[in-house]
Amino acid sequence: MPERQQPIGASVSVQGDSQEVASGTHRAHRESAPVRVLLVEDNDAHALLIEAAIGQSDDCIIDRFVTAEAAANAVQGFDAYDLMILDVALPGDKGIEFARRIRENAAWSGIPIVIFSSSESAADHRSALDAGANSYVVKPLGYEAFESTVKDIVAYWTRLQYTPR
Repeated sequence: MPERQQPIGASVSVQGDSQEVASGTHRAHRESAPVRVLLVEDNDAHALLIEAAIGQSDDCIIDRFVTAEAAANAVQGFDAYDLMILDVALPGDKGIEFARRIRENAAWSGIPIVIFSSSESAADHRSALDAGANSYVVKPLGYEAFESTVKDIVAYWTRLQYTPR
């Protein structure tokens, strides 16, 4: 698949005990398994910054795709992601349309979706949330702010936030 990038080995420390809570799953249950992140980002520099921000170990696996279509085709029937991070401005289908398609798929309906975009457009923000994204985060300028924001996104959605599955 020419549009699919090789998975980026990255890490995030997942702390907590293994537990199921009611009908949902607390992210801490993944302590023994790597956290899997689906990243749809066409900007190579941004993808490398995300990789650098998360770190280098076996605790997190990032499957990066350049287009929403490539991601949808490659992961069809695969529901083992803990988090999806999507850009808005992608070639072909936009990240917001991909979020809508994800929410229509029962297997993916409980996976958190974060739109991580350079766009500060109120219309993009509103459209993303209407499409089913859990969060819309504007990419900050500067490496330190970018790194801190990515770390916070991953920690929040994989360690702190309870998401029914």
